Amino acid sequence: MITAFISHSSQQKRFVEQLVSILSKTNCLVDEYDFEPAKKSKDEIFSKIRKADIFILLISRAALESEWVAIEIEKARDRMRKQRLKFFPYIIDYTVNFNDKNIPAWINKEEVFNLKTFTNVVLLSRDILQKQREIIYQQRPELKLREELFVGRNAEIEELETKLYTGNYADVKAIVVSGRPGVGRRKFIKKYVQSKLANYSDEPYRIDLTSKDYIENFIMQLNSYMMLYNLTDFEWDIWDKDKKVSVAVELINEAYKTKQHILIVDDGACITPKGGVSEWLVDILTYPTLTRFLGLFIASSRTPKTHRITNRKECIFLELHPLSDDDLTKLFYAYIAQRGIPDFDKVEVEFWVSKLHGSPEQLFYAAEAVNREGRTLAKSNVDRIVAFGDKSLKDIIEYCTNTQIGKLKLIDLMGLLTHLGPINDRLLIRIVGDDLKETCDKMLEELFNLSIIEVFGPSKEMIKLDAGIADYIDRSGYKILDRFGKSIDKISKEILEEPIDPHDGINDLSDYMYRIQVKINAGQCDAKLFIPSVAIKSIIDLYKSEKYDSVINLCEGFLKHKDRIYNDARREIIYWMCLSLARKLNRQKFIIAVEEITGIAKTFLQGFFLRLSGDLPAAERKFRDILDKYPDNAKALRELVTVLLMKRDYPQALNMAKKNHEANPINPYHIEAYFRCLVRKNSLTYDDRKKLEELIHAMESSYDIHKDKIVKTMNAEYKIYVEREVQTPLKILIELNKQPHVLNYTRQALNELQERQGMPTT
Repeated sequence: MITAFISHSSQQKRFVEQLVSILSKTNCLVDEYDFEPAKKSKDEIFSKIRKADIFILLISRAALESEWVAIEIEKARDRMRKQRLKFFPYIIDYTVNFNDKNIPAWINKEEVFNLKTFTNVVLLSRDILQKQREIIYQQRPELKLREELFVGRNAEIEELETKLYTGNYADVKAIVVSGRPGVGRRKFIKKYVQSKLANYSDEPYRIDLTSKDYIENFIMQLNSYMMLYNLTDFEWDIWDKDKKVSVAVELINEAYKTKQHILIVDDGACITPKGGVSEWLVDILTYPTLTRFLGLFIASSRTPKTHRITNRKECIFLELHPLSDDDLTKLFYAYIAQRGIPDFDKVEVEFWVSKLHGSPEQLFYAAEAVNREGRTLAKSNVDRIVAFGDKSLKDIIEYCTNTQIGKLKLIDLMGLLTHLGPINDRLLIRIVGDDLKETCDKMLEELFNLSIIEVFGPSKEMIKLDAGIADYIDRSGYKILDRFGKSIDKISKEILEEPIDPHDGINDLSDYMYRIQVKINAGQCDAKLFIPSVAIKSIIDLYKSEKYDSVINLCEGFLKHKDRIYNDARREIIYWMCLSLARKLNRQKFIIAVEEITGIAKTFLQGFFLRLSGDLPAAERKFRDILDKYPDNAKALRELVTVLLMKRDYPQALNMAKKNHEANPINPYHIEAYFRCLVRKNSLTYDDRKKLEELIHAMESSYDIHKDKIVKTMNAEYKIYVEREVQTPLKILIELNKQPHVLNYTRQALNELQERQGMPTT
C-alpha cells in the first residue's frame, strides 16, 4: 500500500477533504485529520513523514506563508536526499505561478518537471494516483510486465494495415478488434497505436460497456475524463437521441484535439449479441461533425457477423485468434525471465505451452504459479492453473469458496461485486465497512492477480468482476452476506432522505448513478432519473425480488419516454415488463406488450405465459420451436424442463436437465431438476446413485435461500425411489408441507407419493 503525506495550509481544508475522500483517508496521512492544531508537534509530524512513501505539497498563497508547511517541506527534502521519499509538488492556487519568489528555490530547480498546476481536485487526484501506480510498478514490476509485454501478432498488424490502406482511409472512424477472452485484444490495440500511429496519447481514455449499457453510459464515462459537463447538466428528461449523439460527438472531438484516443472495452454494447454494430454507435460514427481522426478503438468480446457489418464502412474489423506455439514459447520465456526463475529448460517450457491454450493471460498465471509454488507443485496443480486461465467457472468458484482472507471468503466479496455491478472503491469500502477495509484490499489484490476483477476509470477507481463469473454467480442464487445487505439498506435509506446533488463533495459518477438506482428501486420513475442502464438494473433487481407490480409500474412509467432512448434499451424494458405481466397472469396487457418484441424472444415470452397460465402442451410447443432452431438456447431448455417436470414426463426431461446442469453445475434450479429426473429413472446404476448423492451435496453447498427445504425433499425422494421406503419420507414431506412458504417441489413430491400409495392428495 502506498502511503501519502499531504502538506497544506488549513485554509485549503475543504479542498484537501475532497482530495482525501478520493484517495481514501487510510492511504493519506494529513495533519489536519490526525492532530488538533494546538496538540501537533514536530516529532508527531516527522513520524508521519517517515512512514510515508510520497510527499504531496499543495502550494497556495497561504501554504507558502505557513511555518508548519515550511517545516514539513524541509523534513521531506531530507528524506528525499536519502532516496526514501517521492516528492510531488502541486500549485492549487491560481494566484501563485511557477516563478513565485516564495516557492523554495530548490523546488523550482530540482522539481521543475514535477511542478504542476491543478485547481480541480478530481484532475489532481488522477495525477497523484497515476504516480502511485508508477511506484507500485517499481515495487512489483510483474504487474507492469503483465500489462505491457507483447509478443508476436505481426501478421495481424499487417492484416489491419492492409485493410486500412486498401480501403478509403478517410472514412474509417473506428477499429474493432474481437476475440475470445484472454486472447490479448487490448494489448494488440495498444501495440498498434504505439507502433503505427504517430503522436497519439500514451494511454487511452478507457470506457467499459456491457450489453445493458447504452449511449448515456458512453457519454458519462467519457465526460469523467473530459470534465466538460457537471452531472446536473445531463438533461435525460429533455434530451432526445439526436441531442445525445451530438453531446457524445462533442466529447469525442474535444479528446481528439490533443490526439487523445478512446478505448471501449465492449461486452455487447457496441457489437451487439446478434453480431451487428449498435444503432447508437452507428449514429455517432456517421454524425456530420465528427472529426476525421482514427481515434476510437473497440476491444469486443463479441465477434461481428459478416452479413451484419458489410455496409459499415466507418469501421475496420479484425478477429484475433490464439497465439501460435512459437509466440507462446517466447512469451513464456519472457515471463519466467522477469520473475527471475533460473534454469528453466526447453522441456519445461514445452510442458507448459502444450498444456495451455493460446492465451497470454494463461501464461502469466502459469509463470506466477511456478514462482509462487515451485515447479513441482505447480506441475501437480496444472489442471487448476489451466482452469483459471480458461476461466473455468466451476473451478474458480470452488477455489474462491474455499479461500478465506481474514473474516471473509473470496466468494463473499465476489458475490457483493456481482450484486452491485461496477462500483468505485470508496463506495465499496463504505459498504464493506472500515473494520474490513484491510481484508477487502487484500482480497481485491488476490482477485486482480487471478484476473477475476479489473479496474478502470480515470483514476482506476472503478472495480468490476469478470462478466462471465458475475453471471455465473448471479444464476447460482447467491445471496450477499447479511452485514453487507444491512449496510446497503442503511446507505439506501440515507440516500432516499436527501436530494440527488452531484456537487455534494466531488462530482463522482459512480456515486451519482448508485443514488439514482436506489431511488428507482424505491419506485421513483422521474424522467430526470431515466438512464436506461440504471433503470434496467433496478427493474431486474426488483423482478428477482418478486416485486412484479413495482416492475410493471416502473416500466410503464419509463416507456412514456421511449422516444428518447434507443430500440435496444426500449426492447429490454418491455421484455422485463412482459415477464412480470406473465407472472401476474395479466393476459390483456401481456398480449399488447409482447407484440413489440420480435424473434425468439417473443416466442419465449409467449411460452412463458402459457406455462404460468397452465397450458402446458402449448407452452411445450413454443419452447420446442425455439430449440429446433437454436438447440443450445439455455432459457428455452430450462423452461422446457420445467414444463416436462410439471407434466411428470421425467424420461423426456432427463437428458435436457443433465445438459443444463453440466452447463451450470452450481445453479440450484438445475441441481434440483436433474435430481428429480434422475431419481425416477428405471434401473438406477451405481453411477446414477453416486450422482444423486453428489447432487444432494451440491444443493447443501449452494447459496439458495430455500436449500434446507430442498435438501430435505431430495433426501425424502432418495428414500422413496432408491431405498424404497415410504413411511419415513411420507412423514418428512407432510411436515414440510405444513411449514409456511411451501415449495412447489415439496408439494409435488408429496402429491406423487400419495398418488402412488392410493392416498388422497394433500
